[in-house]
Amino acid sequence: DVMPMSTIVDIATWSFDGSDSVFGERPNGRVNHTATLVKDRYVFIIGGDEWEYDSPRGCSSTMYFGQLNRIDTFDGETKTWIAFDELPWVDEGIKPSQDDEVTRSMYDEPY
Repeated sequence: DVMPMSTIVDIATWSFDGSDSVFGERPNGRVNHTATLVKDRYVFIIGGDEWEYDSPRGCSSTMYFGQLNRIDTFDGETKTWIAFDELPWVDEGIKPSQDDEVTRSMYDEPY
């Protein structure tokens, strides 16, 4: 079942707590994704199939890779969903990079 709101999970007790207020625009639910804790504060949710609320089967069969892939970010300290570009180290101009070989292989460019 998809939870109708953002819910905090206490991993020490594996219990759900919906009493805390969560701010920001909540992303749609998804399956087959990865969630990674960064700097003991931010949770990056990457990839997967996005949940379609109006679909009787639940999940879409479409997955996006490369430029169309979205990273949803949750700030566990402020309990806020934030845009990737608003992260402190990205906002300061410290952006992730990839080498030319990876870029060429992503877009099938010849060497």
